Amino acid sequence: MAKVRDATYMQRLVNKRELIPIFESYELQIYRKLEEVDHLLALVSSEAVTCGVKADHCREYIRTNVTDMIDQIAEKREKEWRSRSRKVK
Repeated sequence: MAKVRDATYMQRLVNKRELIPIFESYELQIYRKLEEVDHLLALVSSEAVTCGVKADHCREYIRTNVTDMIDQIAEKREKEWRSRSRKVK
């Protein structure tokens, strides 16, 4: 007897099938930009460690602040998109 797939399972398959090629089409650009960011963060880390900051503390500080920046950027983008969609209506 064939297994009946629930709607959530089927939606995950569709999402994955659609998302993978979309992401892959941007992956190289994303990778290159992340390399640039990594270089800047390595400079920050190196300078901080040279000034006596412990490497573990530096890594955690950078991780926390970069995550916060990503969230801020996403919030700004979403606000701008909502603003534009209201103007179009």
